[in-house]
Amino acid sequence: KSSSIDFYEESLAKNPRQPEARLALAKLYEKNKYYDKAAVSYQFYLGLVPDMEPKSRDKFQRKITKLQQRHLKQQQQLQASS
Repeated sequence: KSSSIDFYEESLAKNPRQPEARLALAKLYEKNKYYDKAAVSYQFYLGLVPDMEPKSRDKFQRKITKLQQRHLKQQQQLQASS
């Protein structure tokens, strides 16, 4: 884990209702291929920003779906290699 991930996880453990920190953590998870955690963090972020315009919300929803699919593919590859 990177220290940036640790920083945001600690910050959000103290106060989980920080949209900017939640979004930053989601992006870090995605960058580091923690696709399941990224999807959950993006979903949490959407819950913290209820007044987001529909077009942006749809973009995040598509990203979440794509991350969930990547996570499943990752799991299947792990099972196939074991």
